[in-house]
Amino acid sequence: MQENYSPITGLLPDFIVGTNLNDFAPAYIGFLEGKDDGNYAYNAGRDPWRLGVDALLNNDFDSLAETRRMSHWMQNSTNNNPLNIHAGYYLNGDALLDESKDYFTAFFAAPYGVAAMTGGASQQQWLNKIYKEIKNKHEDYYEDSITMFSLLIMTGNYWGVNTFH
Repeated sequence: MQENYSPITGLLPDFIVGTNLNDFAPAYIGFLEGKDDGNYAYNAGRDPWRLGVDALLNNDFDSLAETRRMSHWMQNSTNNNPLNIHAGYYLNGDALLDESKDYFTAFFAAPYGVAAMTGGASQQQWLNKIYKEIKNKHEDYYEDSITMFSLLIMTGNYWGVNTFH
């Protein structure tokens, strides 16, 4: 998916469709939830956290590479400022900007803290900046849940992950 649809950003879509095991594509508009089904939105926003945890816990090469690609792109595209992370993106990295998505939310930032943990020393400042912006941020249930899971990992309070700091 990343190689074919987001080779620079590494972003994954909310939903993926396919006709067989070797033919996948981002979902079409209205596939399941709406116009952003094929974009990096509120379902895919959890991917840097999920892939990052797999890389950290299992030392999985593929998850590590996928997570690092996303994390390095996000760090660069935001000029190293987590407050510039948008609430959704097209797979090419353009922000999903409209009146309902032009804001900062810890939901999209927190998973990149976990992703930054896979980047070693080159992403330590990025990780620190994300942590600073999200550690006391309170939003709604969904956003706060993803933030809490991400903070557990970033602070070493998730079983097995603290050995990877």
